[in-house]
Amino acid sequence: MELGYRTFTGCSSFMESNSGYPAKYKNNGLLVGKTKALSTNMLYYSGYSLGAAMAKELDHDEEEVLKLDKKASDLKNAIRSRMWLPSEGYYSYVEDENNKLFTQMEGLGESLVLMAPEFETDQSRIDSIFEKTTMLEYGIPSLWPQFQHTPAPKFWEYYHNGRYWPFVQGYWGIAAARHKKVSVFEKSMTGLLKLSQKHDTFAEFYELDGNIIPNKKQQLWSDAGFIGMVLYGLFGMEFTLQGVKFHPVKPSSLPIGDTISLHQIKYRGMVLDLFVSGTGSFLERFSLDDVETYAFISNTLTDYHRVDMVLKES
Repeated sequence: MELGYRTFTGCSSFMESNSGYPAKYKNNGLLVGKTKALSTNMLYYSGYSLGAAMAKELDHDEEEVLKLDKKASDLKNAIRSRMWLPSEGYYSYVEDENNKLFTQMEGLGESLVLMAPEFETDQSRIDSIFEKTTMLEYGIPSLWPQFQHTPAPKFWEYYHNGRYWPFVQGYWGIAAARHKKVSVFEKSMTGLLKLSQKHDTFAEFYELDGNIIPNKKQQLWSDAGFIGMVLYGLFGMEFTLQGVKFHPVKPSSLPIGDTISLHQIKYRGMVLDLFVSGTGSFLERFSLDDVETYAFISNTLTDYHRVDMVLKES
């Protein structure tokens, strides 16, 4: 393994040691602090990348931009060289204190890899992640395979260990849509919808059978995961410095009719009504106020606008 580049140490972005790590890490922050987690490093990478873009946009000193760009590039090289698991076909969840990789995948980490602009450019790796990453009955688990823990009565001692977390599923679904993986997107969206219908809520997390615990029943970040799949998946909105790109994905298996719509979407100085017809992931036609154009809306527009998108399968 190439160890020339350095990654950041520390706990996974949202899964602490008592439930999201092997038993030896339980209540051992010093040991966890020596490990390197995929999702945490991807957040650092995105921070550097976005920081460089912000500095450039705000006309900061070129040296500052280059410095942030270099940090992003070095970290990208570190993650890609240190954390890829050729034997499994995806990125490892954690590199441990001895520079050995867990064979577990991490739902959030894999999603962030696939969503980060210009991070994973190897199409064979992208295809492999979608093919090899475990999806269960209702979608992607927070990590997999589960660690072998002693049964624990307190939820915080088990809830990250291979459960469904709706916000993670939201990221995974958005990543699938961005890469035109229609079947993966469909399973992510319908799986989360089925979970929400089981108890008429978006809970913080779900057991593999779809059950929840009452005091974690209502969670806004779980709602946001589903809404994200609607905005950024079904309607394909991607916000850039210059405006909004559109690349919607609408699986034919979703029972939502030929045309779907979102109304009164406020973005900067404009209000948008969005319509998507047909099925698939390839745009056959994109119209802004009944004028056919490229699938992009400049952020300089104001007032009300209607957007019509027509999809085809291929």
